[in-house]
Amino acid sequence: MPINNSITHIELEISNPCNERCLHCYRVCNSTRKGFLSAAQTKNVLKQAKNLGVKSVTITGGEALLNPEWREIVEIADDLDYQTLLFTNGSLLNEKDMDFLSSVKNLKEVQISLYSMEESVHDSITGLKGSCEKTKDAIKLLRERKIPLFVSCPVMKENKLAVFDVMRWCDDNNIPSCADIFIFGSSDYSKSNLSHRLSWKELEDFFEETMKDNGRLSYIWGKGYGERRLNEIEFYNGAAHSLCVSGDGTIYPAIGWYEPLGNIETDSLKDIFENHQLLKQLRTIHASDIEACENCKSSDFCDFCFSPHITANKGELRKLDNEYCKFVKVRKEFAFMRDVINYIQSAIGKSIVKTENLDVYFIKDIGNFVIKKDSICYEHFEEVEKKEAIFGIIDSFCYEDVITIAPVVNCVFGKNTSHITVRKTDANNFEFYGSDGKKLLEKNIFDELEKIYNAYNNPQKLIKQ
Repeated sequence: MPINNSITHIELEISNPCNERCLHCYRVCNSTRKGFLSAAQTKNVLKQAKNLGVKSVTITGGEALLNPEWREIVEIADDLDYQTLLFTNGSLLNEKDMDFLSSVKNLKEVQISLYSMEESVHDSITGLKGSCEKTKDAIKLLRERKIPLFVSCPVMKENKLAVFDVMRWCDDNNIPSCADIFIFGSSDYSKSNLSHRLSWKELEDFFEETMKDNGRLSYIWGKGYGERRLNEIEFYNGAAHSLCVSGDGTIYPAIGWYEPLGNIETDSLKDIFENHQLLKQLRTIHASDIEACENCKSSDFCDFCFSPHITANKGELRKLDNEYCKFVKVRKEFAFMRDVINYIQSAIGKSIVKTENLDVYFIKDIGNFVIKKDSICYEHFEEVEKKEAIFGIIDSFCYEDVITIAPVVNCVFGKNTSHITVRKTDANNFEFYGSDGKKLLEKNIFDELEKIYNAYNNPQKLIKQ
């Protein structure tokens, strides 16, 4: 496959300093602590990038608004017809800034991080007293001026419960938002911020919270990307087709990957992007070149973000962050469970609640059922034809005209049902009867569950390069 040598995006960290000290922040390198890009430097960089075909720019920090020339910088980007994203914590935004931002014709969005609606939680994360109130005030002003807004809410131990109020508030007010559940390691490779990442048990609890109120926030887990050609996915795509210029003029592959490539005072963007050996190497590595990716059954839920792999392996290429890979797998399992639970609740009109066992759910007035990564089943019973009676997933079970599945413990179909009879009415249809002879759930429920199962468990179509 031909190598893609295009550059599509430029990232400008116009202010290395920040007025907040967020607990989870990955930006901890000594080389990213001091310096501001001037308006003149920025104009030179953006003209060079435009000549290379770049059409979008992210303006960030540190805290971008600490740069005394930030408005001029945004104006330069706008005059050059860049689609501009401005990242800020919002604590420094005022009415005058709103007047300015309202005039920026190519402003794609202002992205602000809000960790909690509660001041005590938000301020404990940022390390800046009063930051929550200032950030919420900025969001209010942006909305009043109809300035494009996006709220980001990184999830960590300190706000794992508070994040839900943020997401509900954003949804209620039609504010685009996201919850970043997996914290990436610090850019100095020390992993000093990972003590704030959710544990696997906390992640399970977080899933349960997203399923409350009929799964109102369960969209957080995503829907996956469907079938993917791994030989067409560049593993380091986020860094292979962009450049990051920091406040002191140093050029890096991307935000969060602070491997020096050169400096704007001595090197041209064109020379760095086209000739630096690291970037040339990045553009040759595809997901299909990584054996673990090629064999992964969860790649349809992977964002192929370079950051966790780079920080976990101290910049070494072709190595994976096993924790991130596990997260992708768990995320897919949670999405599968979500779709099953949401459908059953909708189909039978009964709410489903969690039991003490992660995999076991309880339907009111009916009983327990189990959701696993490879099946949906009743609770365990003595082996008859197989170890589990698959609930709604009728593949790989050999049905006769009539088969009795017994004994079932707390069967999903009724407290007093000691067994289930499955009658095959034609080649593709089945009827389910309880031990009292009464017909159970309608067949269409099982059809829909089978579709959900197949969507998540069909083998990935992996195309080798």
